[in-house]
Amino acid sequence: MHSIFHLLKRDIMMRLHDCKATFLFISLAALLIYFVSFWNSYKSGQLDQHHILNNYMNVFHSLNFFELHELYSQHKFSIPFTWICFQVFPLLIIGHFSYNDFQKSGTLLIPKLNNKIAFWLSKMFSLCFFCLIIWIVWFSFYFIFFLIFKGTIVIGEIKPVLALMLIQFLVTVVYTLVFETLTYFFSFIISLVISIVYLIISIFVQTKFFFTSLAIPGRWYFADHSPINMMYSNGSAIHFPIFIGVITLFCTLCCFIGLLLIKKIDILGDY
Repeated sequence: MHSIFHLLKRDIMMRLHDCKATFLFISLAALLIYFVSFWNSYKSGQLDQHHILNNYMNVFHSLNFFELHELYSQHKFSIPFTWICFQVFPLLIIGHFSYNDFQKSGTLLIPKLNNKIAFWLSKMFSLCFFCLIIWIVWFSFYFIFFLIFKGTIVIGEIKPVLALMLIQFLVTVVYTLVFETLTYFFSFIISLVISIVYLIISIFVQTKFFFTSLAIPGRWYFADHSPINMMYSNGSAIHFPIFIGVITLFCTLCCFIGLLLIKKIDILGDY
């Protein structure tokens, strides 16, 4: 048990060390996206009319880099470019750390653990912790910019925003876990392409099994903030227990596939 916790601590520190440059660069890109969105809202006067929930949905859904404002105003075309960026950014940050670490350090680590299961579980939990760090930083950016441009935050309005942020965090954890599992089968580029294709499909297909769409503000709204019941724009509802069940299913599948794969691969990473 001591070895497992030591490995988890090691994985967390290794992720932070290996990804710090990429994390810094992409966080600066996230900072720029926030600034542009808040500045546009401020200049147009929309920020004065929005409370924090509406503004959160505006930041994560409506920033458009492709000059499609006319189509947006006519409600003919809507692609959440900002949201896509914030889903893909964590994939770029984590890279293929898990598979690379298996290749480089498996010969030293796995014999000390007596089995390969602990190795994979450590990678999963360290990934979850790293995603938490990512979103704490990025959500802090959001609140800082809101205070700078708006000047005040009404405490009573924060609860639904925190619920949205929780959903985004959970989706990121599962999405990055699926991506990291794919890196054991394919190269980083192919895994990234598969993940992005899944992400794009989730924008246009409203189904709970394309779970990433559940983190799109504006695609659905909270019907009841208490149990966090969500409703799609087409009127179909999804309740929070179902959402938890879906992401639990994906986590279980990734865990099972990862364990089978790591048992199949020898310590050096060769089949």
